[in-house]
Amino acid sequence: MSVNRRIASGITASALVFAGLAVSAGPAFAGSGGQQIDFVDSLGVANTIRVNGYNQSGSYVSRCFATPVHENKEYGYWWAGTVNVIAYSGNDCQSTTVTAEGDAYVPTVQSGDWTVVSDAGWPLGNQG
Repeated sequence: MSVNRRIASGITASALVFAGLAVSAGPAFAGSGGQQIDFVDSLGVANTIRVNGYNQSGSYVSRCFATPVHENKEYGYWWAGTVNVIAYSGNDCQSTTVTAEGDAYVPTVQSGDWTVVSDAGWPLGNQG
């Protein structure tokens, strides 16, 4: 077997092993045990949000996310059921100024990866 064929065979085998690991690893498959949140800042008052609720494994999680633009996909966390979302005017969810707060339902099962959560219609917080 030539050197080029050995290299090509090694690359192919490595790619297959990597693909197998990538498929078997991961916190959840799309739409099967929770969804990621796509937060839409309709009020235009949130610099960060804190999401409190249960993840795809049934564990309670509280996580702060930056929301620098109108639509913010919050990667890496999978939610299931009702979550509470608190919008802050400050960075790192440390501000004492809550601009809005509301609950949202994140379905356990759906066809895609994302559930849109918007602050439209939420009561405004203490903006002073």
